[in-house]
Amino acid sequence: MSLIDTHAHLDIPPLNQNTDDIIKRAKDSGIHKIITIAVDIDSSFESIKYALKYDMVYASCGIHPNHAKNIAFHDLERLKSLANEKKIVAIGEVGLDYHWDYCPAEKQKEIFLSQIDIARETNLPLIIHSREANEDVYEILKGYANGMKGVFHCFSGDVVFAKKILDLGFYISFTGVITFPKAITLKEVAAFVPSDRIMLETDCPYLAPVPNRGKTNEPSYLKYIAEEIAKIKGISLEELAHCTTRNATEFFSL
Repeated sequence: MSLIDTHAHLDIPPLNQNTDDIIKRAKDSGIHKIITIAVDIDSSFESIKYALKYDMVYASCGIHPNHAKNIAFHDLERLKSLANEKKIVAIGEVGLDYHWDYCPAEKQKEIFLSQIDIARETNLPLIIHSREANEDVYEILKGYANGMKGVFHCFSGDVVFAKKILDLGFYISFTGVITFPKAITLKEVAAFVPSDRIMLETDCPYLAPVPNRGKTNEPSYLKYIAEEIAKIKGISLEELAHCTTRNATEFFSL
């Protein structure tokens, strides 16, 4: 079995304090690639460092909506330059977040749109963050969907919204939340989404799956997410692993 963790944050404590051990445990558990995801300019540079240090690690560059408030034109120019660096495979995570009040919605939309333009210019896919903002994110993306690849990371909508996303040609990625007993709506989405449009992620160090819920998450826990989705879809773990690995490999051009 071979899996790809499409969304990790290796530069965030405590993962950045024992990364060698984390990478070894990931390999031992069947993970053969990890994409470490940026949330601002500094973490974009850090993500590149991890990708260059570890053969199995790739990176994104991008500005999370919660970090968009003080972003200026020169920051976006730096981001565009970073996007051409070796082993950068996506722009992200980008999008809208209305759960927190760190940045006004209009500024979030401005920076989101700017990064969509960067993704189009560099021909890189988008890793989309949408928290309590699904309809606004959809309204923005539907004008750009033609010819552009994107994945909704840590998907949190229902089947109706999932269908709208799939109709745009985008992918849906599941975290450890899928293993939580009360995540009924999300389990319905996992059953609905075709296997050729699913990707897996830990979003570590956050959202550790059952049986490690409440602990620091890490890529080696991805197997529990894969097992849960395979059970929901009524297919073997090997088939689920094959599909999601193929999806991630093609999506990110790994």
